[in-house]
Amino acid sequence: MGSAGKGGRGGYGSFFQCPFFVNTFPDIDADLSKVFDPSGMFPGGPAGDMDTYSMSTVTSQIFTRSVGGEQASNANPDNDFKYVVMNYHNSSDPNTFIKEENNNWATFIKDAMDKGFSGQKGWGNSIVLAPTEGPMKFICLSIDLFPNLNSALSQEWKPETKFPTSGLDSLQKLSVTPPARFVYRVVMVESKH
Repeated sequence: MGSAGKGGRGGYGSFFQCPFFVNTFPDIDADLSKVFDPSGMFPGGPAGDMDTYSMSTVTSQIFTRSVGGEQASNANPDNDFKYVVMNYHNSSDPNTFIKEENNNWATFIKDAMDKGFSGQKGWGNSIVLAPTEGPMKFICLSIDLFPNLNSALSQEWKPETKFPTSGLDSLQKLSVTPPARFVYRVVMVESKH
């Protein structure tokens, strides 16, 4: 799955006040001239006429590789993916962390979303490819998708929810620090692949 989307920052003071762009690619190893060719998204206009630089200042780029994801069976992305909670994880062993999330959390969250135990409608998992040093304090990224701000902020669970405690314990042991959570409003999705 690949898409290019634009999100607006939700709260948290002055951090990330400019628009937040998320780009995913179906094949990061593909010919980069094809990966970054916008003509398929905007067939009616020349690339030279497009301008996104005036919208905001690009201060950094983060490259990730998607390594898993689920969505509720009844999810309608156009209506249900309005807010995204990005969970930035710092792990002592990122490959094992991702494997544990995909083996334990993915199955659990899919079942919980399908049963309506949570207001969450989608979940995705990525590993950070670059940057990996300096001020970057995370190496794994998971995203939670919600239809409204209330669901994204409250993340309430129904009482009958049975969490995968052994899987969560193993993730906790691999975590160097607690995850940092940021909420963004999805403003627009430019394309869907």
